[in-house]
Amino acid sequence: MTLGLPTLPLHNKILLALVLGAAFGVLFSVGSREMLVSYRGDDRTLKDEVIESWDTVEFVNRGSGEVLVSFGGADQLAILSYFKKLSPSERQEVTLRVGWRSSELQGSSPSASRAFDDVLR
Repeated sequence: MTLGLPTLPLHNKILLALVLGAAFGVLFSVGSREMLVSYRGDDRTLKDEVIESWDTVEFVNRGSGEVLVSFGGADQLAILSYFKKLSPSERQEVTLRVGWRSSELQGSSPSASRAFDDVLR
């Protein structure tokens, strides 16, 4: 005679997994318009800044000012993928420029922008 825990039928396990998955998604959700940028400041110290509600992200060649690639607000995963593909030496030559649109403006150009040099991650 062995003592064991009662087993749940398969359909109950599936329902339990759905409920637990939904709860996990609510607790640990990832904002699609939020990024954490780690960079070296002017005094060469490591700084972290959370960017929220951005509209455009551009990778700009620091020397020539040429825009290498531009991303829109729904391209968070593509931005991370592109950045991971850059070698350490390429990362030093690139400036990350983030743009926001003002809610009052209806134009396509950003109303404000912020540039990050020496982005680490």
